Amino acid sequence: MKKLIRISTMALIAFSLSLSVGACHKDQKKADEPAAGPSTPQMSDQEALPGTWQAGQSTFMLGSDGKYTMQTVRSCGAPPCPTTKQTGTWELRRGKIYLTPAGGEVQVLEYTIGWNPRTLNVTNTRDKQTTTYMYSM
Repeated sequence: MKKLIRISTMALIAFSLSLSVGACHKDQKKADEPAAGPSTPQMSDQEALPGTWQAGQSTFMLGSDGKYTMQTVRSCGAPPCPTTKQTGTWELRRGKIYLTPAGGEVQVLEYTIGWNPRTLNVTNTRDKQTTTYMYSM
């Protein structure tokens, strides 16, 4: 009987040790893995905004040189639908995009950038219309 208790105790100790060694090994593996990075890239909005953004057939191009082109396709019953094209300069001020069209009135856009997928939500402060653009390049 004593021999059976001794064997059971030794088996229990061996089992406990194997669990603790396995747990340490698992923790060590996690420590060796690279830390997960932030879900958003580390870049300023001034760096993130330039590029081509699309919403359906409409395109919003912000150049890193401060120039922009906005081409909007209006809904219609049968294609080809009418398009409008606006060009000018853009800049960021106080967390908003300021568009100055050639020969036109300044437009102020509130915006948010999404990263997965990369999107640009733009709200015109004048008419409160919001458009969501997908980054295309």
